[in-house]
This record gives sequence, C-alpha cells and structure tokens, in this order.
Amino acid sequence: MPTYDYRCNNCGHEFEILQKMSDDHLKSCPKCSQETLKRLLGTGAGILFKGSGFIKQIIAVTVTLKINRKIQKKLKRNLLTRNQQQQNLNN
Repeated sequence: MPTYDYRCNNCGHEFEILQKMSDDHLKSCPKCSQETLKRLLGTGAGILFKGSGFIKQIIAVTVTLKINRKIQKKLKRNLLTRNQQQQNLNN
C-alpha cells in the first residue's frame, strides 16, 4: 500500500497516510475540517519485486558485474605489462 502526502490549502497542514491505490482521495483536513485537501505529487514508495524470477535476475546481474570487473582487472594488468615491455625495448 503506498503512502500519499496531503496538504490543506486552507491551513497549510501537511501529512502522509497509507492508502490503497483504489481508495478515493481525502477531502477534509483533519486539523481544520475544511474540504480543501490536495494530494501532493511525491516519490511514493519503492517497488517491491516478489517471486523467484526476480531473485534469479538480480543474481545474474551481480555475477555478470563481478565477471566484468575481473575482466577489466586482467585487461589493465595486460596493458600495464605491455607498456612496461615497450619501455624496456625503448631503453
């Protein structure tokens, strides 16, 4: 259930409340009782991915990143070794 932020245009009271997405917007301010509430645009709650498929995808991405890091380290080492060999040849 997402959290929604509200602000009263009459008294300026701001608050947040947990509501179902299907619930109607609130209209009455809990502080001044005027029907001048506006729901604010916000970042909302994070998305929760549930199920085994998402876990498999996360693991696959993590493994790929680790492999890429290892490859980058090897490439750097090879490049450094080549540069050293070229310097030795030039000297």
